[in-house]
Amino acid sequence: MKKFLSCVLGLAMAISALGTSAYAADAEVESEIVYNQTFTQPASVNDLSKDTAGVFEANPAISYDAAKGAVVYDGWASRGAWLLPESVNVADFVMEADISYKKKDNYANTGIGFGFVFDYQDSNNSSWIAYYPLNDDAKGNVNKYDAIAGTVTGRNAEKGRGSSLLLAEDTPVHLKLIVNKGLIEFFVDGELTYTYYSPDDSRATTNIAANQRANNYAKSGRLGIFSQADKVQLTVDNVRVRTVGTKDIAYYSNAFIDPNMEFKFSSFSKLSSYFPNDTFSKGSWGVSTYQGSGWSNIGQYITVPVSGDYMIDVDFSMNNPLNATRWMGIAFGINANEDGTMTYNAAGIHENGTMFLTQKAVTYDSSTETYTDNNISGAQAVYGDCISTISADKKNADYDGETNEYFLSYKPADYTYVDIADVISKRHKMRITVVDGVASFTFGGKTISCEIDTNETDGYVGLRSAGTASEVYSVRVAPYYVDEPVVELDTTMEFNYTDIGSESALADIIVNDDLNLVDENSRVIVAVYDNGKLVGTDIQPVDDEITYLEAIYDTVSDTSGLTIRAFLWDMVTGKPLAADIIPE
Repeated sequence: MKKFLSCVLGLAMAISALGTSAYAADAEVESEIVYNQTFTQPASVNDLSKDTAGVFEANPAISYDAAKGAVVYDGWASRGAWLLPESVNVADFVMEADISYKKKDNYANTGIGFGFVFDYQDSNNSSWIAYYPLNDDAKGNVNKYDAIAGTVTGRNAEKGRGSSLLLAEDTPVHLKLIVNKGLIEFFVDGELTYTYYSPDDSRATTNIAANQRANNYAKSGRLGIFSQADKVQLTVDNVRVRTVGTKDIAYYSNAFIDPNMEFKFSSFSKLSSYFPNDTFSKGSWGVSTYQGSGWSNIGQYITVPVSGDYMIDVDFSMNNPLNATRWMGIAFGINANEDGTMTYNAAGIHENGTMFLTQKAVTYDSSTETYTDNNISGAQAVYGDCISTISADKKNADYDGETNEYFLSYKPADYTYVDIADVISKRHKMRITVVDGVASFTFGGKTISCEIDTNETDGYVGLRSAGTASEVYSVRVAPYYVDEPVVELDTTMEFNYTDIGSESALADIIVNDDLNLVDENSRVIVAVYDNGKLVGTDIQPVDDEITYLEAIYDTVSDTSGLTIRAFLWDMVTGKPLAADIIPE
């Protein structure tokens, strides 16, 4: 087993075929906002510039919707690109936006797609990724240098399995794209729906069809909004671009999207009947089948060693409910020992809602050449249940209180009971966090924790189960972080200098335009008052974020009653872009 694990270490660089990546995360990495647009003013629409040539030939009208406080435009069947300012040009980034769609009266039952453009060099040298709410999937273009060639089909929403990807009209969906050192992750309302890893151009044809060449997306390029929605009005709001922070880093990320990718993890051991190496199969679009044989314990691990504090997220469904002895879980801290044993920690959920968190060891008997998987004597272990937290639609309608009934499922209203194995599976999420050697397992709104006092938490991670047939939608391993809210930015101004004299008042004003509201129609206005009565003004455009003004007025013998205020104004709409200020 030690020899096998050493071989795995040598294969760590081959993880790109799984859509994976590994990074160091020794300290918290702060994220910095480089662009933030909430479209609170008509002038904010001027941030977007259309590309109407090449691949992005669409030329739809764009306008500002004051009622929605957002930008709206009519989509075309052809692709369209709305680019952010050239100054927003980053290699590793996170881009987010809230987008909704509304079919127009002459909608012709054509596709609807919207998302992001990134690594934009020109119309024929850029990449895009989009969410298609009517096709129930996410798609991404991975052919930068011949972009017309097509897209890669993304996750199948699997309507019967409780997917969150379906989207109704006039319902904003939050899209997030992370591009970090070649790893692409696309989230739809918080669900990982697309993963792609392209470490460098040398992988031009590795495990990828000829018309889907992988390239390094870490190159700097312009960003923008993507559209492909004929006779559909799209509404875009809350566009934000920021640098990559700790919470955006992934050691491993796989949404099981691309059929040209390899679906299998590495197996725990090629020698043990307890851990067969044929656990995974390709399943269907956007999901990998995880199939146990009989009552055997099975498992596979990811060829990325993880250390320190980290978290593991698995999106899955069970589809072979029999009784409480079947379970699906996460293994972590997997290590081979000098004595030929293998230790690991396991957390899982039984099909009746019972949770557990244990420390385990696989021992080898050379006389019988057999492996045995046991809990470690004296090690910490915790158990609990999440039965009370599981919603009614995920429970067996015929549940009679016995522990061997299947909870993690739902049954349609017209279902006729035949056997509990016929209920429909429901998608679930499970999470492990490891912080200072304490592991916490969360499922169905309940958390159980255990101090790992015998095994280590450093090592490999993977999936672990007993005789369970499951569908795995995504697996993500990332550094642990505390999810602090992103600070909302604003367009503000402040006095840098003021001098109020008897005949005029001077002012230097610094404008911090974090919302990108300032344009050629913007003006800074300085007003001088004598005991509340307006006596002089000056109006100037913003110059390099600093504006120099001089308000001239009739000679005042007593300047003690003079005060000065400043305003940032949109001269077209007649509305302020920032609150007026008075120097302290």
